[in-house]
Amino acid sequence: MTIIKKAVVKHRQYAKAHLLNQGGGGETSEATQDRDDNVHYSLVAVAPRQTNPVIEIGSDAFANFDFVSGGHSFGHSEIIDEYRIIKNRVLWHIDQADPAISQHQNLLMVSSANKGEGKTFTAVNLALSLATEAERTVLLIDADCVSRDLTQSVSMSDAPGLINYLSGDVRDISNILHPTTIPNLKLIPAGDRHMLSSELLNSQRMEAFTRELAERYDDRIIIFDTPPVLQSFESIALSKSVGQALFVVERFKTRTRDVERAIQSLSQHLKVGVVINKAKSERLRG
Repeated sequence: MTIIKKAVVKHRQYAKAHLLNQGGGGETSEATQDRDDNVHYSLVAVAPRQTNPVIEIGSDAFANFDFVSGGHSFGHSEIIDEYRIIKNRVLWHIDQADPAISQHQNLLMVSSANKGEGKTFTAVNLALSLATEAERTVLLIDADCVSRDLTQSVSMSDAPGLINYLSGDVRDISNILHPTTIPNLKLIPAGDRHMLSSELLNSQRMEAFTRELAERYDDRIIIFDTPPVLQSFESIALSKSVGQALFVVERFKTRTRDVERAIQSLSQHLKVGVVINKAKSERLRG
């Protein structure tokens, strides 16, 4: 039984005991069901608010990444410096934005032209770098619901996530927000695999989801790890709802025409930055 399922079972037991103590007069918001060994549930009206399990972010998580995090031994100084530059540019656009002209600057998508160019690596490092800011909170979302590299890296494949919310299995965004051991960072995993995941990511509910994030969490920086632009339509659709985009290019691999085609296909209102991945830093000496 997974951690998520154990938590749900414990939650149910508490709720039933609480109802009995209240004389059995409580009502549930809707019936709880088990289907195909996947737990589908809703909060009991008289029960305390659900607390999602904390995601451990440390040397084991993101094992395939050299990633940054201030104050932790697994941070690498060169990467920290590089992502500090990227972070400062993102923050500048957020802080200088005119709401009458530029909307949703706190919503940022990270993508690439093709698979394997380092977009998830970039999204993770940017989120961790931003989370070191004392007055900033960060939400990292795995919106690449086919590859699911981010979700698998933190062992959250069984946790409710984005697809569960878009399909209607989960009603409230707070039920897919998972805290992490990084104080200012929360994460939304991809959620269940779904045969209509592409359609769900292109749906009106997805548009409403991004609007709610921008308005309900307007003090939070929200980063979407999205599918490669030239291999799906989801990133193009999402680009209409966010204010910034980071486009990841792998040095000596990504073709210039692919970069041009991909960036041109994104919404024209976006502020687009380009990150060159797998490039050696050249530092001046003397």
